[in-house]
Amino acid sequence: MSYLRSIFVLKNQTNTNSFPSFQSFRLNFQIKRLKRAYNKFSMATQVLIGVCSATIASVLNSSLITIKFMYFGREIFKNM
Repeated sequence: MSYLRSIFVLKNQTNTNSFPSFQSFRLNFQIKRLKRAYNKFSMATQVLIGVCSATIASVLNSSLITIKFMYFGREIFKNM
């Protein structure tokens, strides 16, 4: 009788332990999925910021170059 009772207790313990482990597995899976999505989002954001900053830098650089050429051209024409 005690043998059957121990089997019953053991079976109940495995059932109660299997449910939280499944829950924690699902939670870990969701956390991994969220981390992956966040990494993709942050990577896309970094690429977008890099492209925008490169565009702004090139526009500023070209406008500064044209301003410099205009200034130096005016100076050259003044000296001539």
